[in-house]
Amino acid sequence: MFSLILISIIAALAAGVVAGNKNRNRAGWAIAAFFLPLLLIIVLVLSKKEASSENLSLRGERKCPFCAEDIKAAAITCKHCGKDLPEVKPICFRCGHEYPEGSNVCGNSACKS
Repeated sequence: MFSLILISIIAALAAGVVAGNKNRNRAGWAIAAFFLPLLLIIVLVLSKKEASSENLSLRGERKCPFCAEDIKAAAITCKHCGKDLPEVKPICFRCGHEYPEGSNVCGNSACKS
């Protein structure tokens, strides 16, 4: 954390010097340069992770094969692009085997789902 603040201070000083040499507002540019790295880190920490196929399966969702948006696994038509979806048999996210007909439990004896 200390190194981040140190980097922000150095960036602020450098931006102030450069801004002054170009007849710009030193304080404004220094403040912007100080807070910009902190804001970028906050955005990176809070940004949403891309959903993996395992997470989609756990949430009962899948990706539309036409527009790649997240949709419900039982959907017949994509709510985003409006295309009819092909029927997909449920697959175990742990072992990759298809579930037996009418079951929501993996039929692979080696799998613990």
